[in-house]
Amino acid sequence: MRLGASAPPATLPPNVADYGAERKGSRTPLATQVVDRGSRNRLTNPYPAATNPSGSPLRGSRAICGGESAPAKVFGAAADKEVHRLRTLRLSVTTQTPCGREIDVPVSRPSPGPRLRATFGWIAYASAAVLLVSAAYRMGEEHAGAPRDAGRAQMQAEQAATLPESSSSPDPVTLAPESAPAPAPTVRSGVVQRGDTLSSLLRSHLSPAEVHRLAEAVQPVFPVSRIAAGRPYEIGEVAGSLESFRYEIDRETRLVISREGGLFHVSREPIPYSVETDVVNGTIRTSLFEAVSESGESLELALALAEIFAWDIDFLLDIRKGDSFQALVERRFREGEPAGYGRILAARFVNRGDVFHAVWFQDGDRPPGYYDLGGNSLRKAFLKAPLTFTRISSGFSKKRFHPITQTWKAHPAIDYAAPAGTPIKTVGDGVVTEKGFTSGNGNYVKIRHNSSYETLYLHMSRFAKGLAKGKRVSQGEVIGYVGSTGLATGPHLCFRMYRNGSPVNPMRIQTPSADPVSPDRMEEFESLASRLTSRFDPDHLEQASLSGSQGNALR
Repeated sequence: MRLGASAPPATLPPNVADYGAERKGSRTPLATQVVDRGSRNRLTNPYPAATNPSGSPLRGSRAICGGESAPAKVFGAAADKEVHRLRTLRLSVTTQTPCGREIDVPVSRPSPGPRLRATFGWIAYASAAVLLVSAAYRMGEEHAGAPRDAGRAQMQAEQAATLPESSSSPDPVTLAPESAPAPAPTVRSGVVQRGDTLSSLLRSHLSPAEVHRLAEAVQPVFPVSRIAAGRPYEIGEVAGSLESFRYEIDRETRLVISREGGLFHVSREPIPYSVETDVVNGTIRTSLFEAVSESGESLELALALAEIFAWDIDFLLDIRKGDSFQALVERRFREGEPAGYGRILAARFVNRGDVFHAVWFQDGDRPPGYYDLGGNSLRKAFLKAPLTFTRISSGFSKKRFHPITQTWKAHPAIDYAAPAGTPIKTVGDGVVTEKGFTSGNGNYVKIRHNSSYETLYLHMSRFAKGLAKGKRVSQGEVIGYVGSTGLATGPHLCFRMYRNGSPVNPMRIQTPSADPVSPDRMEEFESLASRLTSRFDPDHLEQASLSGSQGNALR
């Protein structure tokens, strides 16, 4: 049912609230038609171009009463929230005109502006395109699915034929995040120079206070004051920080200082070597030193052999041309490089036709030593001489012309001529009873060995480090060095021996040996001695014995 013809534009009075007018951003009328609630017929809006008091078009819902000029109040202020809710749901609002007719005013959201409409349009086109592509892809999958499934099955069969069977699938591997590589440790090697100390060696890594505390910690293991020139050392570093310090105390042991966390740990450890055994042969033509050198070995081996047989052979007076030796030695290697000799496990020396044997053996808790094939210790109470590889310049005599005083007097001593600085060894265990200087004796040392014997060493250039009156010394220990202090024409050692206070000739002293191998260890010793000496060359021994029996003294 039509409610009348269209009327001229009208302006709503102030008492009419238009919700759409409050939304100034909307530019599109919300509704131009209404629906009769009773008949549900569509009605034409008689106010298509209503304006507000300012003259601009009034956008929003209109309430219509056929032919009446007074518009109905569609919205009140209290209904704003309800209208907003209905507008969100895209419903309608029921109102009553002044003529008593109820109408439904449809409520909708404001239409977007042109730019937004264009944007929404493009979004709609893109969505439709995506849907079309997806549909086409699914259709292609349906048509090509069978061949692809067949190809996949064939590939899986080929992989199964080349891979080993597994009862379970492999666990997933989680790759750890890459971290920066740790700095590599570096080792700096060197040799202690004269004047070097622990502080000077480590001053680039530790402060003086830290070195002092470290020296106190090291003291019970090894006094740092005994660090000697010529000994090798190593400093381990990581990114410039001190990690370790190693100092070789001697050929067998080293001092190790290592950092663990923030603490330093100190220990004394054996030096690791790889060892091989070998037999060395030699025949003497001029001296033991030359014979060892001709066999391709070093002076170190000659000194070791002289020390082993020092109680039975005087290598100054007893050596003859044609004498020979054989030695089963340990050759030591360190990091693949030769590092000298280890022990001499067994040795044989032919002197003037007499054969002397030496076998290295440790008898229970006793210190290890050398024994002959009968189990008797080679060690005697006194060494044959306090020096090695020297010559006797003046022997024991009751009357000798003194070259300095120009007088005849007794010489109850043996003079050994040797280069200045040659080490002097005590001939036996004992205690230092005197250490000093006189105008005639120069620097001298006197040692008491037991209740009967004393020895005296004169004209020293200097004393051994640490030597003092009252100190206990061991046989073969260095007590000083050859010099020419006092009344002396040149560097030499004047060696004297006293028995019960009276001078005796050291060359004629017969001293007992140390204890032999204990009876309960004798079988073990004999087995070892047989196994070691079997490596010697018997032909070399026979030839040496024949030539040695006819040899002449070396002059």
